[in-house]
Amino acid sequence: MLAAGFQPFTFPSAEAFLQDRELVRPDCILLDIQLGGMSGFELEDWLASSGSTIPVIFITAHDDSETREQARQTGCIAYLRKNDPGEMVLEAIRRAVKRVE
Repeated sequence: MLAAGFQPFTFPSAEAFLQDRELVRPDCILLDIQLGGMSGFELEDWLASSGSTIPVIFITAHDDSETREQARQTGCIAYLRKNDPGEMVLEAIRRAVKRVE
């Protein structure tokens, strides 16, 4: 199913993504920071240390200055809150995909 012209893939956890990452080659990752098991930050760190150049967009419902700073330090494309307008999310995805092209 295409969503706004993109083919989304969803995973129930960071661990599930890592198990299937050879099958799915995303142009970007929209990554929740608060996950059960491995956190979004831990997954991004694992990907970066493995040489991945997939752009990451963080999203969270638990916004605070420490979390924003941690996200900024990763070099993510964007840091979003779950209540941000959908157009902001789409714009961040568009920027990430253009970076890959």
